Amino acid sequence: MSSGWPAIMASVREGAGGPWSCPECDEFAVELGQRFVRRGVVESTLLCLACQAGADVVDP
Repeated sequence: MSSGWPAIMASVREGAGGPWSCPECDEFAVELGQRFVRRGVVESTLLCLACQAGADVVDP
């Protein structure tokens, strides 16, 4: 599997819950945050708790 944010985003879409290894600092500290509206996820964000790098998960 490829590495980096795209690989983490793909695993989120497949239902994985993390944590993941950060592509920026290599710490095992990437967590998933989600915002819900009316029982559905409307926004997902990945954030490394070690270096604060992040990415938004965009639905296909």
